[in-house]
Amino acid sequence: MLLDEKNQELYVGALIGYKAPKVQDIRFSIKFGYSGLAVREKKPILIPNVGDVNYDGGIQELKDIKSAIITPLITKDRVIGTIALETPVKTDAFTDDDLRLLNAFSGTAATVIENAQLYENLIQSERRYRTFVESFHDTIFITDFSLRMLYANPSLERQTGYTLNDFQLLQVNNPFIHPDDQNRVA
Repeated sequence: MLLDEKNQELYVGALIGYKAPKVQDIRFSIKFGYSGLAVREKKPILIPNVGDVNYDGGIQELKDIKSAIITPLITKDRVIGTIALETPVKTDAFTDDDLRLLNAFSGTAATVIENAQLYENLIQSERRYRTFVESFHDTIFITDFSLRMLYANPSLERQTGYTLNDFQLLQVNNPFIHPDDQNRVA
């Protein structure tokens, strides 16, 4: 489960082994459930008999769980969710060793998930930036240190009649300096 920090809720990020489609849509406050407890206490939890924990939802598969282990996904002292193993087979299905192993795995999983979230945020930010820049009526461009044009928004072609590719092909010398002055510029 992943943590929606703004709403302080857990929601399903990935799921294996459940047949009921409703399980994928579960969302609940961190004030409830054993995953919520793992988030609040920032520590792994072994639950030998899930029957001791009340679940009052309407999904039978969740009511059938008999034993579970849960550990928070923590990166940089920040909880980003939980990872849990649950079984409907028997109570006392998991051991302290199982919990330690899951907890060891959770550190790596948390880093991978955080990196994926950061990458997604970067992609969304780049999309917003590109939309913003490409909607400008003025020409915006990026050059390297030798003033070779690397990027230009669509206004370049509207204003000059040249595409970025045309400009790059014409750029033997600096296009912003008159040809007669090229030799005088370092």
